[in-house]
Amino acid sequence: MEKTTMKHQVKQLTQIISSSSQRFLASFFDDSLITKKELEKIKEQLIKASTLKATTVLQVSESVTKRATTMYGQVMFQPTNETTVILKDEQTQSLHMLPIKHIRKVSYIEPQHSKIS
Repeated sequence: MEKTTMKHQVKQLTQIISSSSQRFLASFFDDSLITKKELEKIKEQLIKASTLKATTVLQVSESVTKRATTMYGQVMFQPTNETTVILKDEQTQSLHMLPIKHIRKVSYIEPQHSKIS
């Protein structure tokens, strides 16, 4: 009886070790876990900037290795389309549809509310 429980415990231990090492290797080769967290943070910032109707500055690049371009304007975020965001450029008054996965950094300035007396 003791031999079978000992074998069973050793077998469980080896399964735990092998599964954890497989997860570690998978996360090492796949950066999607980190990018999912970053995308959620960027999405939250875009939603807040959209609701405040704030002037927003975005750093956009198609990949990490390419140089980022800076764009600014008012963000329009539609909950029905969570993969893209619309930026109304303040200089040219043109609209840009940007995939959220290409946005690297979001900054926004909250508009000042004047008191009406």
